[in-house]
Amino acid sequence: MFKRPQADILALIIATVTEYAGLFYWVQAVDKGQVALGILIVVVGLLAERIAVYIGIRAVYGPNPPHPRITLNLIISGLLETVAWLIWLFIADSINAVLAAVILGLMILVLHSYQLGYFRRGKPFAYLADPTTIVFSAMEGIFAYYWLFYVRADVGLFTFGPVQTGAIILFVGLLIEHIVQGSMLGKEDRPDRMLPA
Repeated sequence: MFKRPQADILALIIATVTEYAGLFYWVQAVDKGQVALGILIVVVGLLAERIAVYIGIRAVYGPNPPHPRITLNLIISGLLETVAWLIWLFIADSINAVLAAVILGLMILVLHSYQLGYFRRGKPFAYLADPTTIVFSAMEGIFAYYWLFYVRADVGLFTFGPVQTGAIILFVGLLIEHIVQGSMLGKEDRPDRMLPA
C-alpha cells in the first residue's frame, strides 16, 4: 500500500508525460534534421522521468527511501535508457524497424530487470525471466514500432492523422508500461530474488 497515493498518481502522470514528450519531440526533431536538438530533448525528457520515479519511490517508502545512491542510480538509468532509444532509432533508420523493436525490447528488459531488482532491494537481474517484466518490456518495443510507423506514414487510424495516431500509440503504451511497472514497486520480493542480508 502506498504511503501517499496522491504522490504516486502524480509520479505516474509526470513520468508518462515527460518520457512521452522527450521521445516524441526527439523523433520529430531528428526527422527535421535537428539531431543534436533531438538528443538534448530525449535526454532531458528521460531524466525528468527519473525525477518522477523518485517522487513515486518516496510515495512508496516515505521520505527516506532505503536505496543506496538513489540519485546516481536514477541518473545512470535515465542515461542508459536514452542510449537504448538512440540505438533503436539508428537501427530502425539504417537496418529494419522490426529488428529495432526487438532489440529495444531486449535492452529495455535488461534495464527494467536491473531497476526492479534495485528498487525492490533484490538481485539486479532477477527479473530477466519474470513474465510481467518481459511483457511490459516487449510492449515498449511493440509500441515504439507502431509509433514510428505511424509518425512516418501517410495515413493514420480512424479520423486521426499519422502523427496524431503515432502520438496516441506512444502515450498509451508508456502509460500502460508505467502503471504495470509502478504496481510492482513497494512489494516484498520473493526470497530467491533477494540479495543476502
